[in-house]
Amino acid sequence: MSMLAYEAAKRHVDFFSQQSEELGEHHEAMDCWDCQDYLQLGIDAFRWLKRAEEVIRDAVYQGALAGQERKFEHSLRTLYGAWLQPCDAAEQWAAQHIARGLSNLDEFRKCRQDAEERYNQKAWLRLVHDSAQHLHSEESW
Repeated sequence: MSMLAYEAAKRHVDFFSQQSEELGEHHEAMDCWDCQDYLQLGIDAFRWLKRAEEVIRDAVYQGALAGQERKFEHSLRTLYGAWLQPCDAAEQWAAQHIARGLSNLDEFRKCRQDAEERYNQKAWLRLVHDSAQHLHSEESW
């Protein structure tokens, strides 16, 4: 279950990142609608990534990923980093179209801020795992 969400998030983040590579080559041919569509790709990829993180957190809390916590922590952090990589180019592109209006730019920026916070929380998974172990180790009887 957690792997399915992770794989879906990875595919979306990879596709989003690949599109940024083509951005430079076709920059002059793209217009406001393409920019808005690109921002939406990023928003959708972020939602998948966030969902994968939630599923993995639940699996860690339930003990379903015992011994694999660090691997998933690293994998998720890597995906957040990959998601953040094309953001500067997306912001630069969006700046060219702000006058025309981009309906999803604010949402994209919120996703970016959230992704930066999650990327910089290096030990979030370790904390969840440690707290789950602590809860299971306390015997109230």
